[in-house]
Amino acid sequence: MATTFRSVLDNAFTTTAEALDDSELGIDVTDGSVFPLTVDCPCILTIEPNTANMEKVLITANAANVLTVDASGRGYEGSVAKAHASGVKIELLYVATNITELQTAVNALENGAVYKTLFDAQSILAATTDDTPAALTVAEQTLVGRITAGNIAALTPAQVMAMLSGQAAADFAMNTHKITGVVDPTADQEAATKKYVDDTVQGSFSLSITIESPVVGNRIALYFTNVAITVTEIRAAVYGTTPSVTWTIRHGTDFGLLIEDGGAEICTGGTITTSDSVGSDLPTDDAFDDPTIVVDSFLSVGITAQTGIVTQLHLTIFYTKD
Repeated sequence: MATTFRSVLDNAFTTTAEALDDSELGIDVTDGSVFPLTVDCPCILTIEPNTANMEKVLITANAANVLTVDASGRGYEGSVAKAHASGVKIELLYVATNITELQTAVNALENGAVYKTLFDAQSILAATTDDTPAALTVAEQTLVGRITAGNIAALTPAQVMAMLSGQAAADFAMNTHKITGVVDPTADQEAATKKYVDDTVQGSFSLSITIESPVVGNRIALYFTNVAITVTEIRAAVYGTTPSVTWTIRHGTDFGLLIEDGGAEICTGGTITTSDSVGSDLPTDDAFDDPTIVVDSFLSVGITAQTGIVTQLHLTIFYTKD
């Protein structure tokens, strides 16, 4: 709220139209139009300026050449109420009160002062772009209160987040710091935690192959991985007439070595799978020896032995991304 200063005008003077005693609160003047209309802002007039009979009066109304003096306005600003003759000079001068008001307003601006009298206990108003007052939110009032008290650091995290919520107008950089304490997302466009990604996106994967009429000595390309993986389970099944197949899965970064039975074996020596109701389930049926596969590795499956008539060998490998 802007300060309302007392009215001043240049060369505003006239004369009294009647004699005054030292308590009269209505002053008849020759021409009241030279003074400001004081409905909204009082002014200070000086009777008989620069004389021994000088007196200052506080005027609160000006109408029909009659000046109304405030109830406490005779002998104003340290002067003494006196009797005055008709026809003496009465003038609007720039006096000490005007200077004091300006000094107070300027000091307030320089010091960044916020006057408590401008606000009530429950509502703070802020001017919008068209100067229309608008009520601040509770969070904004809290911020104003903290700033005014020089105690902005005392804001709680919840208060800060309440003020920031929905206010982003551009990308927000965390300056290499983490966002922690985030719950798992439940809707589109919500942030996901590392654990959520690990559990869902980087969970268990699988790949399968069916080899028709496998032949001993065959080595068949199975997979290439451009990330490190760990094999967690292998299921195998055979079909035919009293079939039995010994198979092994090798891995390494050089595919040529795998073709020559080089590289590392997930299960050393291979695994025998026969025609039963469930097939083989590794590592339950056979222990893993080297199930960790490094980045940019090939996997291949080789047949090392078989009996009976083997129509199909089916393999499914389950793995996780490291």
